[in-house]
Amino acid sequence: MGLEEGRHNIGQLSVEIKNGMALVAGTNTLCGSIATMDTCVKIFLQSTGCSIEYALEAASLHPAEALGIVHKKGTLNFGVDADFIFLDSDLSLLSTWIAGKCVYKK
Repeated sequence: MGLEEGRHNIGQLSVEIKNGMALVAGTNTLCGSIATMDTCVKIFLQSTGCSIEYALEAASLHPAEALGIVHKKGTLNFGVDADFIFLDSDLSLLSTWIAGKCVYKK
């Protein structure tokens, strides 16, 4: 998932992915994260001790609310976009569904 190790251009910025980090190419300056969302949810869960439900809402419902798109994203209600994921018991991604169609399966 995401960019493989090596040098990439993101707009006018040259970025180097190396040793699990995204750096401004030729420097040791971090320029972002390459962590996947499931990894972020796991770290949030472990760091805060919150419930699984709260951690998942922090990655889905709350961003949709902040962006004002909760009428289309962030919930599994009737009439919203059918975008969702399946996770295993360790919260690792099993499949991704967009508009009700499977677009990724492990």
